[in-house]
Amino acid sequence: MHRKLSIGIGTTVAAATIFSVTLLASSSAFASATSIGRQLIGAAIAIGFLNRTPTHDPYINTLRNQGSHLINVNLRSGVAYNLLGVCDEYCADVDLKLYDGNYNLIDSDTRPGDVPVISVIPSRSGRFYVEVDMADCNANYCYYGVGVFGR
Repeated sequence: MHRKLSIGIGTTVAAATIFSVTLLASSSAFASATSIGRQLIGAAIAIGFLNRTPTHDPYINTLRNQGSHLINVNLRSGVAYNLLGVCDEYCADVDLKLYDGNYNLIDSDTRPGDVPVISVIPSRSGRFYVEVDMADCNANYCYYGVGVFGR
């Protein structure tokens, strides 16, 4: 069953900006994804991303403990981006790493915690890769989300 999740950021972060995620999932997975979407919004506000807008749809998925996943993102030269990660209540630590199109490490946040943040201003436009590492998940799998914000 396809379910479409739309979460409005509201005027606090950016006027009329909408996160939209399409899921192929059960209702419990949909509820977990909704929770992760809300966490992304809450973390963005708490960190102070008030003058930034989402530039990409959020990526929400699951990983097992010590698992990792690569996400493709296209970034534009000269734009200031902030990449933000969050994870569910069973997750104690999720990490983000940003690589360029040649898989050279650009930046990372591997400090302990469940809200990693990476800031970057690419010197060239193109494809980049975000590696999500589930460093500490205390369940069979944990939900995580990655948001990309720019200004």
